[in-house]
Amino acid sequence: MLSVGNLTVGGTGKTPVTIFLADYYVGKGKKVGIVPSGYGRLVKTNICATGSEISQKDITETGDELMEMAESLPKVYFSVAKSKTSAAELLEKKYQVDIIIVDDGFQHRKLYRSLDILLIDAGLDLRKESIFPLGRLRENISAANRADMIFLTKANFIKSGNDFSKWLRRQFPNKPIADIHFINNSLVYGKDEIELNSISSQSCYLFAGIGNFDGLRNHIKQILPNLKGWRQFSDHCRYNQSDIDQIKNDLEKYQPEYIITTYKDYTKLKSYDFGQQIYYLKLRLKLVQETKTVFDKLDHIAENI
Repeated sequence: MLSVGNLTVGGTGKTPVTIFLADYYVGKGKKVGIVPSGYGRLVKTNICATGSEISQKDITETGDELMEMAESLPKVYFSVAKSKTSAAELLEKKYQVDIIIVDDGFQHRKLYRSLDILLIDAGLDLRKESIFPLGRLRENISAANRADMIFLTKANFIKSGNDFSKWLRRQFPNKPIADIHFINNSLVYGKDEIELNSISSQSCYLFAGIGNFDGLRNHIKQILPNLKGWRQFSDHCRYNQSDIDQIKNDLEKYQPEYIITTYKDYTKLKSYDFGQQIYYLKLRLKLVQETKTVFDKLDHIAENI
């Protein structure tokens, strides 16, 4: 069992990292199960099904994170229940999976795991943060000692002069700390895919309900300097009529040639007619440091099943 979690409230990229890990093990022929957080679900019944089955459900039953994972991983098994322990037991009983990945599991210390992966947003200096609700921290930075390895996510988003990653490596010298780049090279709508570089001169509009909108906006603006407007919504935004009206007003104001959002937001609005296509950013993850150490640890788990 693997755990993927963080020290902060939202925004570190747990969902894409979980997808990355699951995809890696599927590629090795393993039967993979995921225990997602189930955040944003309006219907609280248990779910234990394949990704392809879950993708046919309504998003009010699944929430955005589970829907994103299910559509990306149709052959993976998912389980959501009243507790993560119950969900893991359901997976084992119903599907006899080889590997279980627990999404948002760092604080669930009673749940056994073979590998505890801690995600930290490279652009967020945790030394300056306070414990929630005064800040974003769920627990003190010293809790990173519990992790088997640390992933610094969105490492390619950080500005020059940010020394937090160097400090982190000095503070935890015995922990493998891997940088992960979040790479957005293209836009997708249905079967159409467009390279971002090919539309760099065209007017674009970005909206999203994610934890670190500023980091994404700054990253996209480097690729698309003609980003005319943007709007940030709360993380896991459910998009009511007022939110939709704000987007429509922005579109009338900026008249963009391309409307851009994240896949998580796209899943909630893909059936809504804005008068033109909404494209989502195709995300690719790339390990750029401690690569051998990370894959050696992942392979060790696969080899000892």
